[in-house]
Amino acid sequence: MSEIEVIKEDEIDLLDLVSVLVKNIKWIIAISLIFMVGILIYAIISLKLPADKSYLPNEFSPKTIVMLNSSGSSSGSLDSLINSSGMGALAGLAGISGGSGGVSDSALAIKLVTTNSFINKISTQFDLENVYETYESDYPKTDLRKIISEKLVIAEDKDTGMLTISYTDIDKQLATNIVNRVTSLLEEEFAKIDKIRNTDQYSVITDKMSVVEADLERLQDQIIEFQTLHNIMDVEIVAEELVKQVSEFQSELLKKEVEIESYGKVSNIRDPGYTKLINEKEAILNAISKLENGEVGDYPPVKDLPRLALELTKLKREADVKLVAYKALVQQSETLKLTAEGTGSTFQVLEYAEVPEMKSGPSRGKLVIIVTFAGFFFSIFFVFLKEAWMNIKNDPEKMKRLRGEK
Repeated sequence: MSEIEVIKEDEIDLLDLVSVLVKNIKWIIAISLIFMVGILIYAIISLKLPADKSYLPNEFSPKTIVMLNSSGSSSGSLDSLINSSGMGALAGLAGISGGSGGVSDSALAIKLVTTNSFINKISTQFDLENVYETYESDYPKTDLRKIISEKLVIAEDKDTGMLTISYTDIDKQLATNIVNRVTSLLEEEFAKIDKIRNTDQYSVITDKMSVVEADLERLQDQIIEFQTLHNIMDVEIVAEELVKQVSEFQSELLKKEVEIESYGKVSNIRDPGYTKLINEKEAILNAISKLENGEVGDYPPVKDLPRLALELTKLKREADVKLVAYKALVQQSETLKLTAEGTGSTFQVLEYAEVPEMKSGPSRGKLVIIVTFAGFFFSIFFVFLKEAWMNIKNDPEKMKRLRGEK
């Protein structure tokens, strides 16, 4: 078969399809209208029937909006206080780090409303077993919990961190009461959780205070021991005094060398005066050597001053960091004592549910459109199926094959 013949055959087939549709246009319109009218009548009747008897009743979804404050840990607060004091970098060197982390309050709230004990409180208070007639079920508690879990929705807004709590039911007053009660129960649960967190936080702070206080005392003892051992209160002052004394001795040494040089030009080397000058020079050199080697009084050797300054600075720096941490812990401890309920409520209700005026579902308009389009496509399928059957019926050979005859 040539390419032209194939194209012609395709055109004929397309025309055949169009002709089938045109020939059966009445069937297509009739079937589509039947579907449309049928779903319209179905929707109107469902709307006119009482909600408790309707097969497609209006549903209402009142909702509350809740904000969950981040519950800071004691370590997080300690970090912020240390950083605000300007000692954040030193705190890391001293080994003080609060860390971060914790359970998401949003996840906790979502988990709480799905627990059996929580659902049982709701079902008992509103007698939902009789409302949904699950007492006739083989598993009344399980089925009732499933119904409530499907109707009760708690969702988190990732951008704001807020929670929306909603309940869907045909009785809008009942749904509103349930949503508000769920919100109240969650608020009570989070009040208990906040109290426990506070107690734990105070215990953690107290333990940290003991550890930091012990470290601070140890460092202070080391500083006192260091200063007593080396007889210095401040390395810079000692260094300044030593440098001053060495400079004075070097100045005298320089004068003495000038005198020796001048005296040596006019006197015998064995002259007693010359010998005296030499001895005085040696005495000055000896005094300088003793100062530099720490052999005079209780002064440390000059060469050890940089090391001693470094060690003392390190001890004082660690003590300063521990002191800042201790002050921060004391401040937070006193704050917890003054606020019996702790650092504030985590669970805050921004808006309680109101009885809705508009239904949340079902959308009967969308249902009518969907069923009407479905009827239209069904009518097209029907007319092609009808046309195929007529072709088979009018073809004796195909009828024989259909009946299984040879």
